[in-house]
Amino acid sequence: MRLFFICLAAFAALLAMQGVASADVDQAALNNCLCECGCSAAGWGCGYNVGCSYNTDTSTDPPDTTCGNIANGPCRCSGWGCGRTQMVSSGDCYMRCMVSYGGATPVPTPVPTPFCGDMVCEPLRGENCGSCPNDCRCLPNTEICAAGDPSADARGCIMHVTAQCGDGSCNGYEDVRSCPEDCNHCGDSICSSPYESYDSCPVDCPSECGDGICGGTEDYISCPEDCTQSGPGEAWTPGGYEPPEETPEETPPDVNCSTGLVLLGFAALTGFAAWRK
Repeated sequence: MRLFFICLAAFAALLAMQGVASADVDQAALNNCLCECGCSAAGWGCGYNVGCSYNTDTSTDPPDTTCGNIANGPCRCSGWGCGRTQMVSSGDCYMRCMVSYGGATPVPTPVPTPFCGDMVCEPLRGENCGSCPNDCRCLPNTEICAAGDPSADARGCIMHVTAQCGDGSCNGYEDVRSCPEDCNHCGDSICSSPYESYDSCPVDCPSECGDGICGGTEDYISCPEDCTQSGPGEAWTPGGYEPPEETPEETPPDVNCSTGLVLLGFAALTGFAAWRK
């Protein structure tokens, strides 16, 4: 019993530290709530068929049982057996009981200070294009910052110029695929196929080995697929090294067989006549 009064005194001190007036406290409900927290923390499933309440009456319990000994605590947990425990004095469950029945004021959850410069636009923390333009950026050429305007979005931006494909300006959500007329620029280091190629823009679309074009730094050694081998007398062409056209060789006219026999007979007669002399 002495322990019970010590617990009551400690509980009263806690109420005093919370600055709670006795008129604002539903003592019975508060005691039961704190005991439900205590029984739950001890492993009792308070609820259906399990009672958890503030009860210091031990007359119906044998003194040699847990429930029969008030020194175990003023909270009676019973249902599938019986047990006792102490009321909780800290923690989330304790604070819920104090707010609900003890007259305590809920402690507001501190709101973190917005961090401008983390490249994350956080409207719920007060950031917008006006207060933090680095995090909440409006689209160039299509939006302007109008923080506070009812028609503005969460970043504080409103549409200013309607981007139209064909207006000569690559803006808004346009890109080379959605609007090649405005966003196709040779020299931007982007090979926008099929709008650009090696022939139309070699700066963005360098020749690659295997594309059938002998260009750039390719030669027979580095890319024999595209560039044919150079040999003596062969000239380089855009398709590789090709030999010049061959000039057909002149062939002697055919000698008639009968003409040859006549000439041979004439030579023989001339030689015989010279021998007779």
